[in-house]
Amino acid sequence: MLKDKKMYLLAIFLLGFGIANLFRNLDFVHHIINLVGLTLITFSLIFSKWERLKK
Repeated sequence: MLKDKKMYLLAIFLLGFGIANLFRNLDFVHHIINLVGLTLITFSLIFSKWERLKK
């Protein structure tokens, strides 16, 4: 249970930093790639949790 919470916290933390860097820098391609990757991680965590709750 605690491992899942750490992953969610890490994903949200990294998404926040990615969004902050997107507005701070003009290197959009690099940050968009990072944000897409982090978003995929976050959604995979959410959907895996949802599938476990459905069972």
